[in-house]
Amino acid sequence: MTVAFPPSDIALWLDPEVGVTLNAQRAQHWSDRSGHNNDAFVSGVGPLVTSGDAGFNGRPVLRFAPHEADGGTSSTRLIVVDTPTMRWATSDFWICLGYRTTKPGGGQTLLAKQLHTLPFSGVTISENPDGNPQAQLASDQTLFPTTVSLADGAPHIVCFGRSGPDVSLRVDGVAASRKTFTPVQDVSAEGSDLVFANHPLADATQLEGDLGEVIAVAGPNAGGEIGLIESHLAAKYLSAASP
Repeated sequence: MTVAFPPSDIALWLDPEVGVTLNAQRAQHWSDRSGHNNDAFVSGVGPLVTSGDAGFNGRPVLRFAPHEADGGTSSTRLIVVDTPTMRWATSDFWICLGYRTTKPGGGQTLLAKQLHTLPFSGVTISENPDGNPQAQLASDQTLFPTTVSLADGAPHIVCFGRSGPDVSLRVDGVAASRKTFTPVQDVSAEGSDLVFANHPLADATQLEGDLGEVIAVAGPNAGGEIGLIESHLAAKYLSAASP
């Protein structure tokens, strides 16, 4: 199944089935399909690329886990270098990904692109120590739905986005939390890279689990794309049988 994105909207498209460069079955480089060359590269020990019964619905995923060779203490980050197409300022945007945790108790970063000083403006998605999803645009603009859990060992689709002042966090195609924040936060985080699987400043938030396809859209039509993105990811990762 192919998602037909308008070229003006898509900012990032990382697919574990396409463009992953391996070394001994570990990912080293992940090519961006959006046309913007926002490729991801590995810092630390590369995640395993696994599929079949170990993947999502038989689809390949990138598996992050403590590395046995160094006693399970390694940290791994996937980094997309900061570029103008990854700076969404005050525009509408959505970023979605397939995700599954293998870490009891949660407490891990899925992605972060934020400034490192207060109010820490930028986009962050994480799983808190209780297994609840959490997303923020700044320290005072946070969504934290306590009734939704990611810590069940099942694949999930997590989406975070904004339309005007309305900010939403969605899990598996359903709104988990929504708030209106004013003023609209500038989330460009210029100079800060987009980091997956660990926070740029905190190794203790290392992701232990699986990362599937990642899709981000930004611009005036972004809100109209969220249903298309969720349907695409659900067909791959949540359906009983993948096409």
